[in-house]
Amino acid sequence: MNIKEAIVAVLSAEKHGMTVKEIYERIAEKGLCRFHAKDPRHTVYITLTRSLHSQGDRPAAVCLEDEQEPGKRSWAKRYRLNLPESVRDKEEPLLDQLLNRIRADYPNGFYFSSTALRLLSSKTGVTVDGALQEALRRRMIPRADGVWLLPDRLAKPENQARLRETAARWIREYGFFQADALLAFAAPELEDVDLGPGGRETFLACLLEQGEETADLRAVTFLYQYRLMLRKETPLAPVLSAFAGGALRDAIAESSGMPTQAALLRRLPLINAPLLKALVRTYLPGILCSESDGVVFFQSEDALGLPADFDEHVFAAVQALEALGLPVSEDNLHTALSLRLGVNLRSECGLSSKKNFRRLVERHYPGEPKRAWKAGIFGEEQD
Repeated sequence: MNIKEAIVAVLSAEKHGMTVKEIYERIAEKGLCRFHAKDPRHTVYITLTRSLHSQGDRPAAVCLEDEQEPGKRSWAKRYRLNLPESVRDKEEPLLDQLLNRIRADYPNGFYFSSTALRLLSSKTGVTVDGALQEALRRRMIPRADGVWLLPDRLAKPENQARLRETAARWIREYGFFQADALLAFAAPELEDVDLGPGGRETFLACLLEQGEETADLRAVTFLYQYRLMLRKETPLAPVLSAFAGGALRDAIAESSGMPTQAALLRRLPLINAPLLKALVRTYLPGILCSESDGVVFFQSEDALGLPADFDEHVFAAVQALEALGLPVSEDNLHTALSLRLGVNLRSECGLSSKKNFRRLVERHYPGEPKRAWKAGIFGEEQD
């Protein structure tokens, strides 16, 4: 097949979108076509943006822009395949007929070979053209050996319903959930099947598509790496800010102000540990993440026992170091602050993490112009 057909083939199996890099890697991995250009990713990008636009009854690739990073590089933007309504309306009854026959005659999986497709057409009286094959793949999950499975082969219908309800509850309560975290949450409910590349993501798309409250969710990337699901037309930043300032802050406060990471994830299972840290770092500047004996925990600045005039101490310590011609490094500033406070700041407040010390200083420095850490020095920000 040509490049355009290969892009359609891989996007048809991924409802929530893929980046240019992911599309190229999936095409190369499956050997769907050969690239002769020096920069194959650019070829994929040009085909997406110039050839796969809306063309009547043909599939079109649409870009899913990220509100958090509207200027992000073209390689990082996600694209999804959209089928026109006219095509979907024609396909749905035929698709249900084909899926029912596959469910009855191929319970252990279906292989998209010419022979199997001819048999399927013969049994159903439906001509399984390229568009219907793409539609079938959107409702099935690829195994590593090339066999495609129905979602029921991976999880019992009642388990699927529970997972959909969990996702829907998070959408109702918090406005979003993390795709990877839902897959991890679903793992105990899934059969042990060796799925192919993108298999679990395709299962998630199939799972959500069958739910009344989850069918029209969209995927948005947060901080270039966390794939989050939320309702269409819902802006991401206010949703995450409300979640961090509400449910997440409450969970921290109700755990004596120093909950472990594991305890928070048990309470909020549809986010994972890296996203938890990113949300705290982005939206809760007064919360610090620390580690002791391999246990990650969070604590409020209020629990550190800092004096009410700590801002003034930070400012005075910085000015004193500069007056002596000394660099405002982490160690020098820690020594100056400890001398002013009469305690070893790191040991007294449990600031074993240099990152937490830097964050604390940056947050409490009251002077102008603003300062930031760069190469270990707390210097004035440059315009």
